[in-house]
Amino acid sequence: RSTLFPYTTLFRSRRLRSALSELDRADLLPREQERVMQQIRNELASLWQIDTLRPRRPTVIEEIRRGIYSSQSPWEVVPWIYRDLRHALKRTYPGHDFLIPTFLIFGSWIGGDRDGNPYVDAGITMEALRRLRKAALDYHIQAAQDLVRSLSLSERRHQVSKALLQALDQATKRLSHADTLLEEVNPKEISRRWLTIIVYRLEQTAAFD
Repeated sequence: RSTLFPYTTLFRSRRLRSALSELDRADLLPREQERVMQQIRNELASLWQIDTLRPRRPTVIEEIRRGIYSSQSPWEVVPWIYRDLRHALKRTYPGHDFLIPTFLIFGSWIGGDRDGNPYVDAGITMEALRRLRKAALDYHIQAAQDLVRSLSLSERRHQVSKALLQALDQATKRLSHADTLLEEVNPKEISRRWLTIIVYRLEQTAAFD
């Protein structure tokens, strides 16, 4: 397998899933449907020709990388589970505010299995934690950047909560270069300014590796 992208099967399976979802769209034009069908045929042909047997046993670091790559699915799905629960409670018990605790917790043995694996030591465990930390920060940064691009609401047309205004004011006062950081963001786009600061703080946290 390529060391640049060792998870070819997972990657192509996700591309195939995405293509099948797109095929379900009711507004696809005939040429678009043919394009998607061709993509599906290409992915299936590629999967059919992939060597599923590894020439050697994967290293612990490779297992860590594979586990982090596979964690993208729960990262996307878990927020929807919490959202669906909040909506269900709101419909069933209108007017009642629920404080939903953290009820989904994920763990992994990868990088921490002390059951006789001679290749797992304190250094490997620390590397696993470092990679997991980086992956979590990368996911948060990507999500915040997506929101920066989409939440362009103007204070002139959308009411902003006092709590958000206060939080933004406190954050800008703590940052000595806040004016430079926010100089390209419309002063009326409060949500975007707040998220810009969040992205910056996450990136600064990620820099301490």
